[in-house]
Amino acid sequence: MPSLWETIPRSLLGRRSKTSLRVEAIAMIMGLCLLVYNLAQRKLRQALLTSDGSIRNQVKKFTNKPTMRWIFQMFQSVHLLFVDGQQQISNLTEERQKILIYLGESCRQYYLMI
Repeated sequence: MPSLWETIPRSLLGRRSKTSLRVEAIAMIMGLCLLVYNLAQRKLRQALLTSDGSIRNQVKKFTNKPTMRWIFQMFQSVHLLFVDGQQQISNLTEERQKILIYLGESCRQYYLMI
């Protein structure tokens, strides 16, 4: 039985439609997003292990292996405000500040902690 690749006419292999290019572009972006997600999760977990730290998970138990999905959900309520021409961060609790310390300097700069 021939493979899918072998059934494609040779004349079509040189041409690609705009739709297939868009699908490839979206797949590339999704792959890049998954890479960044996994790298951030790995960095956070390694920082927690090296410092013997832990943070609360969804059921309020301490863990040293949180998921980035949970971390992103925790930070959804953090907002940048402009008050009298100055930038301020709202809802940045002590727990969230602790997580930012584990995530590194660039994340702390983003949330105006440095």
